[in-house]
Amino acid sequence: MQGVPFLKGERVTLRTITRADAPKFLRWINDPVTSRFLLRGDFPLGWDDEMEWIDKVARRKEDHLSLGIEVPEFGLVGNVSLKVESWIDRVATTGTMIGEAATRGKGYGTEAKMLLLGHAFRRLNLRKVYSNVCASNEASHRCQLRCGYVEEGRYRDDLYREGRYHDLLVLSATRESFEAAEAAWKEKRVTQQEGLIMDFSGSAVPRLFH
Repeated sequence: MQGVPFLKGERVTLRTITRADAPKFLRWINDPVTSRFLLRGDFPLGWDDEMEWIDKVARRKEDHLSLGIEVPEFGLVGNVSLKVESWIDRVATTGTMIGEAATRGKGYGTEAKMLLLGHAFRRLNLRKVYSNVCASNEASHRCQLRCGYVEEGRYRDDLYREGRYHDLLVLSATRESFEAAEAAWKEKRVTQQEGLIMDFSGSAVPRLFH
């Protein structure tokens, strides 16, 4: 594993980003499928641009946290970020990118966001955390809702992507909404694990419920 582990979950580790990660980030950010819903990616980024971003991430300490999402089976698959907008108001914004296409839809983004929000509310004592999502990005929207975000509003026709305008959703999570969502998510994970029994060959098979 590159970088230093910072937050560890059941399947995901959030760790520091290093210069050795540049090739992956450079490939992801220049991939039109990956970047189409990001608030960047309209112009190609080169090696110097990526190294500058990584060096900047390494220097940010008190108000901006960017961490790589590491999965044992795949290595680095994306990143999450937390930017404190105001320590007085105790509010921040988050962002998530799953860059490796083969790892999307497996719940890694949800677990990464859960880890980040747990740190934001329990360690940094933040009050509210925002996230902006393109309304057409249904996967990201579902992830935010699973993590306890609620829609606060939307900017109509705010983003131009793929030949048309899209609404920008403004969502927020509080510690209360996050912890309720976290408890439900953990209960679901336990239920899924208990739904596996071992057959006589020693392999896990799904339990059938009627």
